[in-house]
Amino acid sequence: MSPIDFFALATRTFDEKADLRYGQHWFNTLYEVRPYIANKMRGSIFDPFHRNHVSDRAITFVEENW
Repeated sequence: MSPIDFFALATRTFDEKADLRYGQHWFNTLYEVRPYIANKMRGSIFDPFHRNHVSDRAITFVEENW
């Protein structure tokens, strides 16, 4: 799986009715696919967990650490 595949997976599997923020779902998906990167991102300025979006900086962080 490439980073592009991950981004597509996170977008494709997001369900707005699931009562999760998009950033939370995105982070959870990242944790399933690449737990090392998710743990490295956790609590940093890049962490999208508590947001409804994912910043360009978070995307770049994932690409650089893939």
